[in-house]
Parts: sequence; C-alpha cells; structure tokens
Amino acid sequence: MIVSILHRFVLGATGNVDVDHENHNSLDNRKSNIIAKTRSKNMLNRNDLNKNNTSGERNVCWIKARNKWVVQLQVNGKNTMFGCFKKDDKDKAIELAKLKRKEIYGKSLIMPAFI
Repeated sequence: MIVSILHRFVLGATGNVDVDHENHNSLDNRKSNIIAKTRSKNMLNRNDLNKNNTSGERNVCWIKARNKWVVQLQVNGKNTMFGCFKKDDKDKAIELAKLKRKEIYGKSLIMPAFI
C-alpha cells in the first residue's frame, strides 16, 4: 500500500488512475518503468490467461459448436471477432491474435510472455 502511494506521488497521479509497471517487474521501481493508466488500458497490459482459456494464448479460444479456433479482442469496449481457423490451424490463429494485439493496442500493450 505504501509503495502504491509513493508511485502515485512520484507520477503525480490523481483520481481514478492505476499505476502500473511497464515491464511487469514489480521490483523495478524506476520512474521510467512506472506509468499511470486508466483501468481499461491497465487491463490490456496483463500477462496472465483467463481461467477458462483453452488455447494457452490470449485472445484465442476453441468454439466447440463451430469446431474452430476463434480470434477475438476487445475493441472500444466490444468483443470483436477477427477470424476462425480449423482445428489444425491453431498456430495461424495465435499469429493473427498477436498481430491484432500489436495493431489495435499498440504501445499500451506490453506482454513479453506472449509477444
């Protein structure tokens, strides 16, 4: 809690703003690594998977009813589908998900474990 208050003080962050470590290393408290973001931008920067993830990759899920891998991302607060792939084309779905994350989220997304 005290570290969080210190981060906010150093950045001059006020109000409803999250303070985040850009490189995901919470022990790296250099000013250049601490950034203020809105909650929605901060959630894009997470590097963990959803509990119900079936692919091992963010933004790629198996849709049993379609028997396909589907690539979908949040765009302007709405879930948007970018492609469907056959069971054997999971790698293609993962590549499209990585490409779309970079294209849509840009610098606000830093996920070293997945990109």
